[in-house]
Amino acid sequence: MLEHKTLDIIERLRKASETKTIVLLDYNTCCDVDDETKPLSHAYLVKAYAEGLYPFDYLKLSKKP
Repeated sequence: MLEHKTLDIIERLRKASETKTIVLLDYNTCCDVDDETKPLSHAYLVKAYAEGLYPFDYLKLSKKP
């Protein structure tokens, strides 16, 4: 969904984060993708994707020029 429906928004977040602090708010704060007992934070997923880390921080995605 992040690649197909919101790519333009993600790109705007990436660009804006170069010069500004971006704050994403979410009711859920679980950032552990392996924890099935709590809902995963959508803000965390968007942040990780925008930073090129999705969904695991040891995987670097290549950023598009």
